[in-house]
Parts: sequence; structure tokens; C-alpha cells
Amino acid sequence: MTRTTLLLARIQRALREAKRPDLAANTGLILAEASEIERDCCRRAAALKQMKDFLLQQGQDTYSLGTKIYKLKDFIVPKTWHHNLTIVEDTSLWNDLKRTMWSSLTYPRIVMAIDSSIIFYPAPTITGDTLKAVFLLLPKQDMTTDNEPEIDSEYDKALEYGTLGALLPESTYSEMYEGRLRDIRARHSKEISGGVSVHQSTIDDIWGG
Repeated sequence: MTRTTLLLARIQRALREAKRPDLAANTGLILAEASEIERDCCRRAAALKQMKDFLLQQGQDTYSLGTKIYKLKDFIVPKTWHHNLTIVEDTSLWNDLKRTMWSSLTYPRIVMAIDSSIIFYPAPTITGDTLKAVFLLLPKQDMTTDNEPEIDSEYDKALEYGTLGALLPESTYSEMYEGRLRDIRARHSKEISGGVSVHQSTIDDIWGG
């Protein structure tokens, strides 16, 4: 049996035990809810995460990620740098920061993801340093009996509990789902990261003023 069929069987068994054979028989609804939970795991627990190295080139500010991403999560910069990169997600903040920064700085200070590209500011004035980007993705397709979950098997219980919570809102499955996500995030939080993510801030906050 595949992961999807095993997940489906567990959910259907729980639905029958909850005296909801009508829901247990609705395979399309179950898989649609499971697909939405898979996306939720990606948004909230970084379930689909990739890394990519970038070799900085003098004067080049835009680099391709190779795929459309959900969110730029982190940047790991060389140890020789004396600052982190600030990830900016708000266009107006990006423009405000650009107006206040010296374009002649040696290393970029801020970075923003747009579609499948990232933009640094200012553009590096040297060539050769390598940065590592950590970014999040969303599943490319919904789960079906022919399509496996795209997230790792450590999320299988989360998928089960989250789907059951959506189908049985009066049950405790939603709480079990939240607990599972907390456990996964706690494990992942032990990973070392080197970037700073900023959603909305002031220019003084960025510069430490």
C-alpha cells in the first residue's frame, strides 16, 4: 500500500468509528481535505524546505531560485561577514530601506524573493562569496490515490489528525493536529540558522538604531 492509501484507510476507519460512514465513503472529500492540511503543514511547519547555494557576482543583484517558492525562510552567510542578511517581505519597506542604504556597500544587506528569483541590495561589489538560501515550497499537486504526499513521512500523523479535525470539527483531532505540529516545529527549531526575517519594521530597527 502507498502512503496515500494507508492514510486514507486510517481516516476512513476513524470516520466509521465516529459513526460517519457517509464521510468515510467520500474519498474525494477526504483527499481534498488532506491536501489542504498538507499545504498547512508547509506554511506553518516548513514541511517542504530546500536549500540552494548562490555564488555572488560583482554587480549582479538578481539570481534565479530555479522554482517558484512560497517563502524565503533564511540565509546562511559566510563567517567572514560581520552582519546577517535581512529578509524583507514587504515591497514598501524594501523601497524605504533602499532609499536609506549606501549603494556602495561591499556586501548586500537586504534580500527579497519575487516569484522564482531573489534580489539583493546593494549588489555585491566583489565576486566569490557563497550564500546558502533556505526557502519553503508548497505541494505541486493535490493528493489522489495515485499521488503520494510530497511532504516527509514524519508528517503522516499530522495529515491524519488534521484531516479528521476538518471532517469532525466537534472532535479533539484538531487539538491533536496542533500538538503534532508543535512537536515537529520544536524539533526543527534546533536547526542553526543565520538570517534575520523581517515582515514589517522601521529603518532604525534594521540598522539597530
